[in-house]
Amino acid sequence: LFSQPEQVAARSVSLGDRKLIVVVSGLQNAAESTMDALMRIFTTASYGALLVMLLAVYFTANRMTRPLKSMSYAARRFGQGHFDVRVRVVGDDEMAELAMAFNNMADSLDKNEQMRASFIANVSHDLKTPLTAIITYVNLLKDETISEEDRKKYIDILDRKSLRLKQLIEDL
Repeated sequence: LFSQPEQVAARSVSLGDRKLIVVVSGLQNAAESTMDALMRIFTTASYGALLVMLLAVYFTANRMTRPLKSMSYAARRFGQGHFDVRVRVVGDDEMAELAMAFNNMADSLDKNEQMRASFIANVSHDLKTPLTAIITYVNLLKDETISEEDRKKYIDILDRKSLRLKQLIEDL
């Protein structure tokens, strides 16, 4: 009679002195449609939860990696000789402690670079002074018109200047 098998449920119900039998058919279709609706709700909720989790992971990862990217940039700048770069310190967690340590290191490197530049400038000046005097007196000695007395005086000056230059080099 039916094209598809149907389930039929019957139950007797009392209404006062009467007894009724309630027959319900098509429970299989009702159960299937209920299960389909529940599956759609579960699937939608699962996708929603997955989307929320992915967004939370993205923003958390971005928040955690931003200071590391900043430190990586600063480290590359240090490698190029730019010691004035600093990392922004935000919060009081481990990343903030690392950023503060990084900035302290940058301050030390900057101070060392300034001391190195000052040292090289001083050494350069101290070496140029006797060297310039030596070159000047050697050129004077090449002049054949100077007296023997001046020649001896210039040789003594050259001797003192070359000893001074030697002492500076040994001190270095």
